[in-house]
Amino acid sequence: MFQDLFENIRDLNEMKDEPIITISKVIDDDTGIWSDDEFEFSKHPLYDEYKNDKEAGKRLADDLRKVADMIERESNE
Repeated sequence: MFQDLFENIRDLNEMKDEPIITISKVIDDDTGIWSDDEFEFSKHPLYDEYKNDKEAGKRLADDLRKVADMIERESNE
């Protein structure tokens, strides 16, 4: 009983990475040429939790904007 409780507490304290959205570069395996749409976006199950919660969705959108701004800044250097 106490071992199970200890395991649950330990699990709560561990950091876990879980994908929300994945951005992939699409390349034709046969030719090595980029496809017409260079990027593909995959939404993972956790995405639904963010889109169904207004505040969480706003936080996610804000963080994605920060990433987009960072990429644009770094590409202009």
